[in-house]
Amino acid sequence: MGQDSLGDMAQTFTLRKQNVALKTLVQRMTSEMTTGQVSDPAAAVRGDFRPLIAIDTSLKRIEGFRAATTETAAFTAAMQGALGNVQDMTAQMIPALLTASNSAQSAHVNGVGIDAGQKFASAVALFGTRLGDRAIFAGVETTGAALAPAATILSALETAVAGATTAADVETAVSAWFLDPDGYATTAYLGGAPLTPVPVAPGEVAEISVTAADPTIRDTLKGLALAALLDRNVLAGDMTERAALAKRAAASLMQTATNRSDLAARVGSAEERVAEAASRNGAEVLALKIARSDILGVDPYEATSALTDAQTKLEALYSVTARLARFSLVDFLR
Repeated sequence: MGQDSLGDMAQTFTLRKQNVALKTLVQRMTSEMTTGQVSDPAAAVRGDFRPLIAIDTSLKRIEGFRAATTETAAFTAAMQGALGNVQDMTAQMIPALLTASNSAQSAHVNGVGIDAGQKFASAVALFGTRLGDRAIFAGVETTGAALAPAATILSALETAVAGATTAADVETAVSAWFLDPDGYATTAYLGGAPLTPVPVAPGEVAEISVTAADPTIRDTLKGLALAALLDRNVLAGDMTERAALAKRAAASLMQTATNRSDLAARVGSAEERVAEAASRNGAEVLALKIARSDILGVDPYEATSALTDAQTKLEALYSVTARLARFSLVDFLR
C-alpha cells in the first residue's frame, strides 16, 4: 500500500510539472504571437547584443532628427505663408497707388492711404507671426515679439519726416530711418540674430535664418510705410505732392517685388531640404526596424503551429489528469 501511494504521489508531481511547463509554453507563445517578437532576446542573439544595441542607438538618433524636421517644417511653412500673404498685399497695393497718383484727387489719395495703413499693420502682424510660443521672424529671440506695433513704427516715421515739404523729402527721410541703426533696427525690430542652421539628418542642416531684420522685409515695410503715411496727414494740403508720394510708394514696392520672390524661394529651398531629410530619415527607420525584426521577430506560421501544438498537449494533459482523478478502487477491481 505504501509503494502504491508513493507511485501516485510521484505521478501527481509529474503531471503538475508537465502542466506548469505547458502553461508557461502557451503563455510564451501567446506573447510572441501578440508582440511578433521572441520572448527571450538573449537566446535569439546568442548572448551577442551588439547588433541590437547598434540598431537601437541609430533609431534613437534618427528619432531626434525626426523631432527637428517636424518642428522645422512647421516653422518654414509658417514663414512661407506670411511671405506669401505680404506678397499678395503688395501686389494689390501697387495698382491702387498708381491709380491714386495719376488721378491726384483727394478722395483717391486719402482712400489709398487708409488702405495702406491697414495693410502696413497687417504686414507687421504677419512678420510677427508666432508658432506656438515662438516668434518665427525674431531670430534667436523667439520668446519675444519680432516687431514693434505698427502704430509705434508709424509714429517714429512721422517724427522722422516732420518738416518735409515734398514727396522726395519724405522718401529720403523714411529711407534714412529704415537704414539708421537707431531707426528700424532698434525701434522696429525687436528680435535677435538669425537662428543657427538646424540639423535635420546625419551631416545635413537646414537654413532658417530669415528674420524681420532681413533687407527684403525691411524694404517691403518701407514701401508700405511710405503709403501708410498718407493716412497720417503727411504733406497735408499739397495734393500734388501727396499723389507723388503714392507714386513713390508704388515704385518702392515694385523694386522689391523680385527680392520678395527670392526670399520666398530661399525659404522654399529650406522647406524642400527638410522634406527630403524627413523622407530619408523615415526610410532609414523602416530599414532599421526591419533589421531588428529579422533578429528578434518570430515567424507567424511557426509561432501559430507551436501555440496550437502546446494547447493540444495541455488539453490532453487536462484530460488525463481528469481521468486519473476519477479513478477509484471499484474501477480498479472491475
